[in-house]
Amino acid sequence: MIASLAIALTACGSDSSDNDIDVADIPAPPVNAAPTVNSTAALTVEAGQMYTYTFDVSDENSADTLTISADELPSWLSFDSTIGMLSGEPTNADAGEHSVTLVVSDGADMVRQSFVIVVTLSVEPPTEPPTNPPAPATSFVIFADNQLASWPAWDCCGGSTPMVVDAGGDYGNAVEFSIGAQATVMGFISREIDGAVNAMPYDATALGADSTLSFDLKMTSSPGDTDWMLKLESDGGATAAEVSLNTSTEAHAAPVLDTWQHYTFNVSDLVTEGLDASKIDVVMIFPAWGNGEGATYQIDNVTFSAGSVEPPVEPPVEPPVEPGNELFIFDDTARADWLAWDCCAGSTPAVETDDADHGAVTEFSISGDTVMGFSSRAGHGAVGGVPFDASAIATEGTIVFDLKMTASPGDTVWKFKIESEEGATAVEVDLSSSQEGHAAPVMDTWQTYTFNIADLVEGGLDASKIDVLMMFPAWGTGTGATYRVDNVAILQDGANTSVEPPVEPPVEPPVEPPVVPQPDEVVIFDETNRADWLAWDCCAGSVPAIAVDDVDHANTIEFSIGGDTVMGFSTRAGHGAVGGLPFNASPIASTGTIVFDLKMTASPGDTVWKFKVESDEGATAVEVDLSSSQESHAAPVLDTWQTYTFNIADLATLGLDTSAIDIVMVFPAWGTGAGAVYRVDNVAILNSGSDVPTTPTTPPATGAQIDLPLDFEATDVNYTLSDFGGNATTLVADPAGAHGTVAMSTKSNSAALWAGTTMGTDTGFATVIPVNSANATNIIKVWVYSPDAGIPVRLKIEDHNDVTHTVETEALTTGVNTWEELTFDFNNEAPGTEPLIHPDWVFDKASIFFNFGTDGATAGEKTYYWDQASVGN
Repeated sequence: MIASLAIALTACGSDSSDNDIDVADIPAPPVNAAPTVNSTAALTVEAGQMYTYTFDVSDENSADTLTISADELPSWLSFDSTIGMLSGEPTNADAGEHSVTLVVSDGADMVRQSFVIVVTLSVEPPTEPPTNPPAPATSFVIFADNQLASWPAWDCCGGSTPMVVDAGGDYGNAVEFSIGAQATVMGFISREIDGAVNAMPYDATALGADSTLSFDLKMTSSPGDTDWMLKLESDGGATAAEVSLNTSTEAHAAPVLDTWQHYTFNVSDLVTEGLDASKIDVVMIFPAWGNGEGATYQIDNVTFSAGSVEPPVEPPVEPPVEPGNELFIFDDTARADWLAWDCCAGSTPAVETDDADHGAVTEFSISGDTVMGFSSRAGHGAVGGVPFDASAIATEGTIVFDLKMTASPGDTVWKFKIESEEGATAVEVDLSSSQEGHAAPVMDTWQTYTFNIADLVEGGLDASKIDVLMMFPAWGTGTGATYRVDNVAILQDGANTSVEPPVEPPVEPPVEPPVVPQPDEVVIFDETNRADWLAWDCCAGSVPAIAVDDVDHANTIEFSIGGDTVMGFSTRAGHGAVGGLPFNASPIASTGTIVFDLKMTASPGDTVWKFKVESDEGATAVEVDLSSSQESHAAPVLDTWQTYTFNIADLATLGLDTSAIDIVMVFPAWGTGAGAVYRVDNVAILNSGSDVPTTPTTPPATGAQIDLPLDFEATDVNYTLSDFGGNATTLVADPAGAHGTVAMSTKSNSAALWAGTTMGTDTGFATVIPVNSANATNIIKVWVYSPDAGIPVRLKIEDHNDVTHTVETEALTTGVNTWEELTFDFNNEAPGTEPLIHPDWVFDKASIFFNFGTDGATAGEKTYYWDQASVGN
């Protein structure tokens, strides 16, 4: 800025009349020259970038003093009048037009410079997030039923919050977008500046040249006659491609009111339009800019796939969906859909990672009258939150959490409060009424609190729409409190409610804990850390944690050894288990097995790894080397998943009382494990799988090795079928009469979601299955007779010599109690499984899974029939 600062003083006059001056001789005052603006402002700035402008002014009257000021400024700009500097950094929330007026005055005249600055959306994220998932990849689901915190639904410019709604029918949950008067675009975004949590742009280049993006759309309110668009952006907007929806493979002319339509786009076509497919961070679907007012539409099944894959109606979600009968609200990671929340004092609860006992925890600090906890309501800031329906587990279910007070508010009562359906019902109780009966939080001490859902329902709670959980000092008494919360969950079991006993005679409680006689199988860990079979570190003080692994294993338990210890899973209350009961495996001891998968990610060095089972609080125990499993793995291999199977009969022979199993452990030998990190998954006690002959010994099946085509009619073929996960298969007469002898597979009410049947023994078929990536078609057909329509039937083929060489695909049943031929196309692999891309792989073993992904407890016991498996085209 140029500004002249000067003061001119003049004086005249005299008392002497001898020097009078004629008025006509006095010169006229000079005409003032107005100040001049010499600079021009920049009229655009990108969100996240610094805007600066120097207001350069001058005046031809050098004696004039110039003053400058800002008459009109947006909130993100500031003006330094001493140097004439206008500066500020807008965010994406400031996108749009902003009026600015700057003023210069010389005391007589004033000059204004007015202009409009346009803030555009950011084209660079604040950090360079990793792409997700790393190559090689097979598919990536942005939305199907649940919203990813790393890819939230997003309204660019209209100020709305897209909502997850129940779309009904086969679609389940979908995202609903609504456009108002403000022009906008909408879709899904993976940029932290726009609300994504741990943003993970997607690298679609690993899917190959024929990869696709597909989604389902239903318009429920029309904006009128306009074009609908698909737009993808990459690398913070560095590249983009926008095309009309009518250019999809399906060539729909336009969305149709109240009608679901499937859209598929080739990624290669979008690359041709200029998109860099390696860092995709925005997927938008919207009516053309400025023409969308009044539009409401729902989006579902947004998926990147390898090849022209037609996804199932509901593909699996990444990360894996929590079981429908339990909910983990906080465990090491803050969820966007169940947000830690301060009701009324304006603080932001934080995730702290310095707790030696619990790792990452949520910390609440109270500085005014408020209550605090976790909320799934959009009005509280949750993204994609959906109320939880606990009505199905209300009788036995519990709400549990751990709490540690690190700064005390003084002598007050601590409360637990739960609300449902936006506060339509609520129950508030003292923390001291928990099962554990803690009088109050203790300074710097972790305490577990367990509340029976049945008690809360009795107090007036509607358990079908739980949307807020709170733990806090009583209202108005909490100032100064700081406390940490961890392991917040709604569990399907653990309740200690019971029927009132008769008055006479009093019943003496049993000394021994009750033993579970049924079911005859138990899944100790699969995706969820059970409170009643707790992952446990015996002696070194660590807390085993959930760790997300590959697509085949998803959630796993990770153990890290920092001292002399053993680790595994325990039902004992003394080890921290809640509601744990010993498992009675004696009815299945002759045929049953204990199985698990293990991957070592950090080695302790050359040592022997152990498997140990204890029973009845340690009254009996058996410890064996891992290498003695059925699979005979010499030792864990770094970064490699291996399955281990142990016969319960062998453990009983070595001295284990199988009627009250309460600990299962896997660990490096005592004193040699420091530095080991390993992950465990699919831990179960099964009623089958033993390779110990039963007594009396049944003669082994005879005949030729099983092979395709398979129809169960030959008399000289060994039709041995191998069940797992709670399936039971026998050969029976066709219930409909047309197929002769068929296989009958019963998926029990205790079956795992992955229960199935292998066609034959572990050696598979006599010949190689003619399925190969070099083939144009890779079809296997199976006739199926199902009690339900619309269930997924998965078929898996593998190399019996290398079980990591697998391909899986699915087909849906359409009939009820009628035979139909299902076609399994291995060019369309099941989402999240290995694609058929390895020409050197051979396959000679097949397994079939009915109602894959749903466990027996959810579906109930179901019986399926199948026959005539053959290679088709």
